[in-house]
Amino acid sequence: MRFHAVITPPPHVLADLAGAVERASAQSPGVPWLPRPAWQLKLAYFGNLGLDESVSVRQTMARIGSYCPPLRLRMLGIEAVPDDADAESLTVGLDGSIDDLWSLANAIPSMVQRQGLFLDRRPFRASGTIAQRTPGDVASDVLTRRE
Repeated sequence: MRFHAVITPPPHVLADLAGAVERASAQSPGVPWLPRPAWQLKLAYFGNLGLDESVSVRQTMARIGSYCPPLRLRMLGIEAVPDDADAESLTVGLDGSIDDLWSLANAIPSMVQRQGLFLDRRPFRASGTIAQRTPGDVASDVLTRRE
C-alpha cells in the first residue's frame, strides 16, 4: 500500500474551502477536482509499505503529532503547480504557523529512518492539493488559471 503522512483540516475549514472550490469549478468546469476527503496537507510520501510497516508508521506519526503545537493556518488562494501551461495540479497556499508545519514535516524522516524506512524524494510543500491531472487528462489549459 502507498502511504502518506497527512494533516486533514477540520470540517469547518473544509467547508470554507469547498465554497472556494465551487466558485472556481464554475469558472473552470474541465478541471479534475479531487473529492473533499482527498483535500489534505501531505507531509511525507512513504511509497509502498507492508501491513507491519504501516502499523509502525502510524504509531510513529501519532507520536510525532503529539509533540506538535496546535497549528493555526490560513488558506491563501488557489494556484497552479508548476506555474505554467504544463501544470499538474492546483493547490491551496497556506499562511500562519508555517514554521511549526515545517518542523513537523522535518521530524518525519529521522523518525522513520530509525525503523529502517525511507521516504519518497518528493519535497514537502506548505500547500494542499485540490485538483490533480493524471497522465492523458484533457483538462490542460484550465489548470493554469489562478483564483
